[in-house]
Amino acid sequence: MDLTVNQQSENGFTFESLKKALKNGKRLVNNFPSTKTITVACACVLLASCGSSNNKQQPAITTPQAQTVEDVSTLLERARFAEFQGSLADAENLRLEAAQSMLSLGNRAAAMNLYAGVKPDLLDIDKLVSYSLEYGELALSTGEYYLANRILNNSRLVLQIISVNPEQELRWRENRANLFATIDEPIKAIREHIAITPLLTDPQQEAANNETLWKVLTQLPESALTHLSVLEKNDLLRGWYALAAINKNNNYTLEQQLQQVSIWQEQWPYHPANQNLPEDLRLLQQLVSQQPKQIALLLPTTGRFANAGKAVRDGFMASYFADTQSGNTTAELRIYNTDGADINAVYDQAVADGAEAIIGPLQKKPLEELNLRPGLPVPTLALNYVSGSLFTQNLYQFGLAAEDEGRQIAIRAWKDGHRRAMILASSRDWGQRASRAFIDQWQSLGGTIAIDSEFSTQAKFSDTVESSLLVNRSKQRARTLRRAISTSVEFEPRSRSDVDMIFMVANPGDAKQLKPTLAFHYAGAIPVYGTSHLYNPTAGSENKDLNGIRFTSLPWYFGFNTKLKTDLDQTTNTSSFQSLHALGVDAYRVYPRLKQFELVSDIRLYGATGNLYLTDGGRIAREQSWAIINSGEAKALPTVASGILSRAD
Repeated sequence: MDLTVNQQSENGFTFESLKKALKNGKRLVNNFPSTKTITVACACVLLASCGSSNNKQQPAITTPQAQTVEDVSTLLERARFAEFQGSLADAENLRLEAAQSMLSLGNRAAAMNLYAGVKPDLLDIDKLVSYSLEYGELALSTGEYYLANRILNNSRLVLQIISVNPEQELRWRENRANLFATIDEPIKAIREHIAITPLLTDPQQEAANNETLWKVLTQLPESALTHLSVLEKNDLLRGWYALAAINKNNNYTLEQQLQQVSIWQEQWPYHPANQNLPEDLRLLQQLVSQQPKQIALLLPTTGRFANAGKAVRDGFMASYFADTQSGNTTAELRIYNTDGADINAVYDQAVADGAEAIIGPLQKKPLEELNLRPGLPVPTLALNYVSGSLFTQNLYQFGLAAEDEGRQIAIRAWKDGHRRAMILASSRDWGQRASRAFIDQWQSLGGTIAIDSEFSTQAKFSDTVESSLLVNRSKQRARTLRRAISTSVEFEPRSRSDVDMIFMVANPGDAKQLKPTLAFHYAGAIPVYGTSHLYNPTAGSENKDLNGIRFTSLPWYFGFNTKLKTDLDQTTNTSSFQSLHALGVDAYRVYPRLKQFELVSDIRLYGATGNLYLTDGGRIAREQSWAIINSGEAKALPTVASGILSRAD
């Protein structure tokens, strides 16, 4: 019979007397809630603490989940009392119930704090599973990836996971797969998806799991996939690695890729991917049959932008001739000079001459003129971006946008655990565009901009950095102290403490001045992230002043089709335009796959300028490689996730 004791009960025991009875203990109920009722079981336990020294173990406390915040407070007070009585497991069970109740009431922030107070080692396996799932999902949803990693990798849970309910195991593994993919540990995520497969009974769920698995697989570089496809002992996984390696081989033409997929299907007749190929691979046959027979390049080959136009042309043609020499069928290629010309007239002439696909223009103004047309007769891959929205049908935008780098750096720095950023950005247009993109992405993630500084001339670098880091205020405080005590004191200035990362957008000359200036003003230990603009690959040892900077870089500089890059360097006089060589190389690879980009969501093309994907407005966006400068030399940066280093390539 569930009796209750009101604040003034029949036997004279009052609510206030409970508080007084424990006042000489550990002050367990000094903030006891003003709840109207308390269960008899709880009252009896409280009375036992003040009327008996008996150490007899109390029975387990099982209370229905609380319905109000006051009920949660009651649970927490009972947890403190259970701990005082030595019932440590009961105390943690009550704390867990309080956290679960707060979560059910919709107060996620308070629930996070309550889960943090639970000691998981004292929970039985069933409650440990509940704790890990609920707390882990909360941490994931708030971007606390390091915390989620610790929760979902509890060693006791990992060892006993096969003994829990299959539905709970499935949910746990799905959370881990999501976590590992987010913190750039794709191999661990892949293994979780493989472990999920036998837990699924619905064909649609299995198809969705395979689709997500495929996306994670394609995060790995082709070299790693090829290596794993040979060494992996799990047959199912080895087949996946082999198929993903075909998809990521940047040297394959569409025809070669289609042929390799057919060979794979013959070798893996019973593999689940054979029965249902990833959508991007299913489209290969259609893409091959619809390839244009003639393409046109619309580039400036004379005038002010001639060197840039020729660099793009050389990169495009190097890929074109490489395919021709290997015996692959290629379209007829025609080149049109856009310097000083009416872009609409040049475009229409190319179409009249038989072009079924057009690459260009390179400059922004001609592109904006094309964008005034309601539609274009053939797929057109422009090599720049319009200032506003893209209105014209059949028009796509592709270039080396600084905005892509700003967004990518914000995401990486956030995953690395940083939350308070300082920005040092060039006042030039590309610097401000990268800075704005970083700020938008950073704040959308929940990050804080501690200081946003722009610079224009090196003469003011020291003043800009000193004032941004508040070192001048630190020096002023020292001067004030010396005057106040009328004596000399030892003092070392300090930079501001509310910055845990610096985002730098600068060209090589400016960056080489800024990095030492940061060290001079006591900020040498703060991690610096930069865009590709700061690195000159031909500068050699002069880059030593940039040591320690993490920056985004074109894969072109780190082993992407080394033979093609070497041939271009040896046969052209535009080595200072290597990034535009890479743009030309990728333009050649992108244009045949525009339909694939449109029809398959989240598809990636792994190119010389980065991992390419289509966004709204016909925009091809990029995720570049990561590098760090050591001893003046840029090296591919290992992926950092939860303190574990894994090679990115």
